[in-house]
Amino acid sequence: MARNKRPPKLPPSGVITVMFTDIVNSTKLKGLMEGDTAARRDAKFRSDVKEPHDTIVLTCLEDAGGHKVKSTGDGYLFTFKDAEEAVLCALQIQDQLCANPINTPLGPLQVRIGLHTGIASPTDDDYTASAIDKAARVESEAEPGHVFVSRETHT
Repeated sequence: MARNKRPPKLPPSGVITVMFTDIVNSTKLKGLMEGDTAARRDAKFRSDVKEPHDTIVLTCLEDAGGHKVKSTGDGYLFTFKDAEEAVLCALQIQDQLCANPINTPLGPLQVRIGLHTGIASPTDDDYTASAIDKAARVESEAEPGHVFVSRETHT
């Protein structure tokens, strides 16, 4: 993560690349965490899994100059003006998770990442566009620990 940090930018619009990240089996993981109650297991998940995950993911995002749109609970929606930066960011996230594994009851934490490039503009700190919907579908097709890109992002 030795890339140059860039100043925060306004949410991109026009042709953008959208990234969704997702913690694999997060619901199952929460149930397997130590604790006698759901609240204690959730707190253990947050402290031992989600917070270290967020540190890695958000540092990579900042280094790549991307924009955090929102948390999706166990992942994020990010947007980028530059498709290559988005792809490099996704790969960096996976590399950092391999180099700094986050231990869980199911083994090292795995994240799936999907990217799609299309046209979208922000509205009230969010996006409503088919490009966002397609990026979510691309992410759902990614294998655990992998980055999956749409044809539009690939080209």
